[in-house]
Amino acid sequence: MAKAKIATSRKRVVAKLESDLPDEVMTHLSRLGDHLSTYWKRYIIGIALIMAGSLALQAFLDSRYESKVAVSAEVSDLYQSLQGTIATDIKPVDDAAAAAPAGEEVKPVVPDYDTREARAQEAIKKAESIGEGAGDELAGLAQAALGRAEMDLKKWSEASKAFAASSETIADSSLAMLLLENQGRAAQAAGDTSQATDCFTQLTQSSDLYYQVRGHALLGDLNNPNYLANATEQQSKTARTHYDAALAALVPAEGHVLTMSLKALRSDLSRRKALLP
Repeated sequence: MAKAKIATSRKRVVAKLESDLPDEVMTHLSRLGDHLSTYWKRYIIGIALIMAGSLALQAFLDSRYESKVAVSAEVSDLYQSLQGTIATDIKPVDDAAAAAPAGEEVKPVVPDYDTREARAQEAIKKAESIGEGAGDELAGLAQAALGRAEMDLKKWSEASKAFAASSETIADSSLAMLLLENQGRAAQAAGDTSQATDCFTQLTQSSDLYYQVRGHALLGDLNNPNYLANATEQQSKTARTHYDAALAALVPAEGHVLTMSLKALRSDLSRRKALLP
């Protein structure tokens, strides 16, 4: 019986080496190169636009910063104007010479302004020239300076409006209560008792003891018959109520004493209350 022969193929199957396979990285790079070759102009334009946008943004931020610095200088100059000396602030040369040490030459001092009105008018011009790009804080400070200058010119209604605008702009500032007091004082001088009452009442609600006392004292004076032409009995009672509230706030806590200024204020309020009809 013949043995079965097992057929075998003389051809050998040779596995492809890994190095013979296509390199995926090189394939993608080749495709990317082809893509860039085709659309390179678009990418160059895009990069140029991004760079131009970045430069424009930086230039804008730099200009805003420089503008704010310039406005800060303007506001500073405005407040320096309000503090400028006037002729009545300067002692006569004879008086200054008499007080000077023997043999020392006294040079005459030249005032910044001849009158208070001239100083106020220049301050108003500077305040009105400050641009809209000042920002809330600087704009609020400029409005406050404007109100102060208008008070010097006895433009009470305008001053009250300027202080109100300043208070709205920098409501969270440490100056808020001071601005509110000035607004009330200007409104009172303008004859707007309702506005003044509202401002002084807000002072009494302050967390600061000083402004609490100031608010009650100002409300007392606002209703004090001794300061009014035609006062009513109710106004006298209102004045007494506020003087009492101010005096009660000035009672020192146990173990504490009032400063000399607060003692003087308490004495003055007691006198005003005693003079009420």
